[in-house]
Amino acid sequence: MWRLQDFNARQVRLGPELEPGLPTVTPLDAGDVEVVNALELAELADDPVQLWVCPCGNVGCEPGGWACFRRAGERVLLLPAFSTMLKGDDDFHLTEYRPPAYIAKRGVPYIEMRDYRSLVSLDLGFPPATVIKPLCVAEAIRVMQWEAPMRLLDRFPDAPGCERDVMLAAEGLDLDDALDRVDEFLARHLDDPRPLAPLESSEEVSPLTFYIDMRDPCEWTAFGLCEDGLVVLLDGAILMRATDES
Repeated sequence: MWRLQDFNARQVRLGPELEPGLPTVTPLDAGDVEVVNALELAELADDPVQLWVCPCGNVGCEPGGWACFRRAGERVLLLPAFSTMLKGDDDFHLTEYRPPAYIAKRGVPYIEMRDYRSLVSLDLGFPPATVIKPLCVAEAIRVMQWEAPMRLLDRFPDAPGCERDVMLAAEGLDLDDALDRVDEFLARHLDDPRPLAPLESSEEVSPLTFYIDMRDPCEWTAFGLCEDGLVVLLDGAILMRATDES
């Protein structure tokens, strides 16, 4: 994961600069990333939301640019619209609802909660953090798959599973035991709609790290081990488990 910060709203003319009569719109940048191309046109409270809108000004006219806001601890994540892309038996939804290029190329970004609240206070159209859905277990699994190096969990939209041939060793468990536990977790929770919640600080958790067969040494840690099994280790820092609370 990577952080979106240093936000800046600027005004530009929508569409080709030399074409007369086009409206002025407000893109939102985070450093060198154009997060939203026209704040006036993006329905930011929608789920999913098209963050990059066609220059004609109509949401959904041009394919791609879709994402979902999700809460995870003290972060707001911008996820690909996984559940929408998985609809249907053909590639239409995969193409129509694909994420913006900055998510497709760089992975899932996040906004620190304090930065997100600042965006809300500017009346740019961002919904309050309290109404954003919490990240659920099924979405967290798809995030792991999206972020994993070397396609370790296969490639979306296929069902995720460990690519065992490239796993050299595990720290925390025997390799075969670790892979079996991860595969069982992925299969059991692939459609789990329950939200994730941060673990209690008193719970003891050790990271489950896999060592990957690559030209340069590579480690992958997406789970932690606690007394009652595996928990999600989001971005190597946020420990979360499923909860029945909304």
